[in-house]
This record gives sequence, C-alpha cells and structure tokens, in this order.
Amino acid sequence: MKISSGKALDAQGRQIAASADRGQSEPDGRRGTGGAAAYLDGADEIIHQPLRLRIMAVLNSLPTHEPLDFTQLRASVQATDGNLGAHLATLERAGYVEIHKDFLGKRPRTRVSISPAGRVAFARHVAYLRGVIDQPSRSP
Repeated sequence: MKISSGKALDAQGRQIAASADRGQSEPDGRRGTGGAAAYLDGADEIIHQPLRLRIMAVLNSLPTHEPLDFTQLRASVQATDGNLGAHLATLERAGYVEIHKDFLGKRPRTRVSISPAGRVAFARHVAYLRGVIDQPSRSP
C-alpha cells in the first residue's frame, strides 16, 4: 500500500477506502477491513455499506417521491430501530434520503423516501457493481 497526497493506494494505484485504511467504525460498530470491497473505482462509500445498500435498493424500488413507513423499511432490511436510524441519518446527511415525520392521529409516524440525488447515486453505484461483476477474472 502506498500513500499519495494523503490517500492510500494499492499496488495498482487504486484508491483504498478511507474508512478501511484508517479502521474507522461503521454505525453498527464494525471496523473497515480493506480488501476488494474497499476500492473506490466508482464505488459510493456511503451506499457501499451492506445495510445502506439494502435500504437504498428498497427505497429505489418505490415510485418516485413515494415514502415508505419506517416500520416497513425496518422489516424489509431486517434491521433494529437504532441501527436503521443511524444508517438513515448517514444517508440523509449525504442527501440520498428524505425523512418525513408527522402524526397519524396521535401517533408519531416516520416515513422515508429516496431523493433525486439518491436515485442518481444508487444508479451509479449499481453500474459500478455490475462492472465489478462483469469484469473478466484475472489470474494471480
């Protein structure tokens, strides 16, 4: 691994994810480990995390501007309230999702929708993943 202008590079000159390089914790407490998934050749660092990828996939499957209830999203991605909330906060800070809070009668309700920027970012990340999958295998 080389360091070029503050960025870690592998032997082929590809940038390695900052969180993997520095061992920063994800919202679920796990640490970045590097490896193939850590390369940033078009990967979106925010979406690449497995739970956030599932969240974005579920929200992207909805019609434009249609929100999904927090409880339905939680069940779809099989996450705890706290874990889902932390990942949604990360996606909201990036501008990828919009969180709508209101009341249904006297009960608070939280709904989540993917933003236009989130749809674009998700499409780019999916294209990146397809490129990785379709890339011919190389012999060591």
